[in-house]
Amino acid sequence: MHPRDGTVLTMVTQTFPLEQALNLNDKLKVDMRRLNWIGNMSDATSFLLTSRASPTKTLADARRRETIIGVPSLADTSAWLTLITNGTLGTKFKLVPGYTSGPDMNLAMERGEIDGRGTSNPKAMFAGAAERGPDGRPLFNLILQWGLKKNRDYPDTPLLADLAGSAEQKIVFDFVGRVASLARPIATNYDVPAERVAALRRAFDATMKDPEFLAEAERQLMEISPMPGAALAQLVTDIVNAPATVVEEVRRAVR
Repeated sequence: MHPRDGTVLTMVTQTFPLEQALNLNDKLKVDMRRLNWIGNMSDATSFLLTSRASPTKTLADARRRETIIGVPSLADTSAWLTLITNGTLGTKFKLVPGYTSGPDMNLAMERGEIDGRGTSNPKAMFAGAAERGPDGRPLFNLILQWGLKKNRDYPDTPLLADLAGSAEQKIVFDFVGRVASLARPIATNYDVPAERVAALRRAFDATMKDPEFLAEAERQLMEISPMPGAALAQLVTDIVNAPATVVEEVRRAVR
């Protein structure tokens, strides 16, 4: 049993609120709504990309041909998002699980084993290099982005929420956007005194503005676009408390 004094912090797995909402994980015993949410380091957008060698360079290509996407597991966020896209937009992405890290997936793309992968940070994919090769061609094809809003650095990459062709799709895409935005959510356990939670949230907010912290984050190519604790708590609650009609639409999309 961890002490309930705010001294224990954790970065919660991004899919846990989704798994609770859809009752997908019988090993998930903690109610996400009861946790004390401190802040989300990156209110980020997730991307699906393919290698420059892949014939799939656009969403239209992904509708025409089977495109192999490497994922850590079928429970990974990028896997879920890709399945949603297949179930709603008619894409033909095929998931291949078992890649344990980003570098593993990058190497698999170079070898031609897979077409692409998901990421929440395209800039890290470029590793500080130019986004185009010596021949002027893009190093990767950014196929789609999922989130609450477009990443300002990639305005030309389609946002799933903008592609809804029906009221049902809009319901699913809005839900998916909320899940995708939970990039690095930090929480402490429940029953921590309210004044301690407030102090932790103030410390988190101050850290996200600290010049030294931001300089180090930039050096490591980490995207920092923070969400305050109260807003994060509301977002998690909205996901877990999704109406039955929304849950059913999401389930139907990934069948």
